[in-house]
Amino acid sequence: MNKTSSNSPSSEPNYAAVIDNDVSRCQLLDVSKLPLPPDIKCPQSEHGPYVVLQKGAMPGDLYSKPLDFLLTKEGRWLPMFAFLQLPEQECHELCIFSTAAEAIQQLERLAGRAIVDAKRITRARDAQLRSTPPKKLDTPDGCSQSSTP
Repeated sequence: MNKTSSNSPSSEPNYAAVIDNDVSRCQLLDVSKLPLPPDIKCPQSEHGPYVVLQKGAMPGDLYSKPLDFLLTKEGRWLPMFAFLQLPEQECHELCIFSTAAEAIQQLERLAGRAIVDAKRITRARDAQLRSTPPKKLDTPDGCSQSSTP
């Protein structure tokens, strides 16, 4: 019998259910109450603005890696890593709801399978690749060389 320690975080795989449009799996978050990094600016008010958050795996992800997704005003789900790559103005226009009612209405309009925002995910991944410095390759004579031409 193969025993694993329940105290070890790596002893069990970390899987997540694929995101869907089930309202019960979503959270309505008041952004003004969150401890945000200084580069994300939101107006301070008594209530709102709001985002709709869902934790889950990307549809088609063979590893079911858990991610945080935000609901867009277009009715698509955007992973947090892609949201953070967007220009500030686009973030606000796309995923930040002025009122709780506006956010809930968008959530209630969802039907069928969850749709992810593939176009913005691709843009975010491209931006991450462009911002990653090229790896240095060691040559036989001990000199370093960039892996990009």
